[in-house]
Amino acid sequence: MKGALLVAVVVLLHLAVFAWLPPEALAGYRVASRITFKAATAAACLWAAGTLSPGDYMRPFWTLLGASYLLLTAAEPVVCAALAGGDQERADGLAAAFLLAGNLVSVGASALLAFAYRAAGVGLAHGSRLAWIAVGLVAVAIPGYGIERCAAGRSRPGPAWRPTSATRSCSCSWSR
Repeated sequence: MKGALLVAVVVLLHLAVFAWLPPEALAGYRVASRITFKAATAAACLWAAGTLSPGDYMRPFWTLLGASYLLLTAAEPVVCAALAGGDQERADGLAAAFLLAGNLVSVGASALLAFAYRAAGVGLAHGSRLAWIAVGLVAVAIPGYGIERCAAGRSRPGPAWRPTSATRSCSCSWSR
């Protein structure tokens, strides 16, 4: 109960700050809060994994989920720009790689959770390798579409497609 109350308080505070901030400060707050919440989620998942014994079947799930959130945190444009030392093309490549890896690791975590449910006798009656292949393809396709748009835009003359501070994500938009 305490955990749910804490989450509710954090969400309400976040919404209050968001409503209170002047428009010129919102962009920075969005970036900072997105990075903070992803990093906090990664830390919580890794903490949960650390509380379980090494042989516990849920420990790998929490570890993979934490790693996924770390990769998704690293995929943020601000983080990639810092890691790339200001080289925008390298930052774009890092963002794409981190996003793709984060999604794939998340699929792995989901698979472990599904196996844990199955071991407990809960879950789908019919497991299918085809279903897991489809899930993996979706995990690649979702960021892959944006990555392809970025790569295609670089070959065009004029402004390049790349993650920008206006989009605040790894999706691409026109920028100069």
